[in-house]
Amino acid sequence: MLIIKHAATEASIKYRAGIPTWRGRYFAIWPNLTPFPNDSNVGAYRGSDVYLYLGTAKYIHLGNRTAKPTEAELTLSSRYVDAWLTFAEVSHVDTLLMLDLVN
Repeated sequence: MLIIKHAATEASIKYRAGIPTWRGRYFAIWPNLTPFPNDSNVGAYRGSDVYLYLGTAKYIHLGNRTAKPTEAELTLSSRYVDAWLTFAEVSHVDTLLMLDLVN
């Protein structure tokens, strides 16, 4: 909870100062990235999105060695990687607005 509150406060301060600011919240739960597959109370955890950003989710099997990444997971990972590569190539934050990561 504290992390969310601090992120919201920081984003609000930057926004009021006229600094372009984006904030995202990640809630996805994937069978191959769940460290405790038998515990339904475990949701997305800090750092669980890193595998998707790096494009390595298809190689990771945390708690369930037989779980394979879903098609939706691989698609989302591909879109994250594309967004970061585009941003690095063009190096301007407005380019991320052109990429529709929501749909």
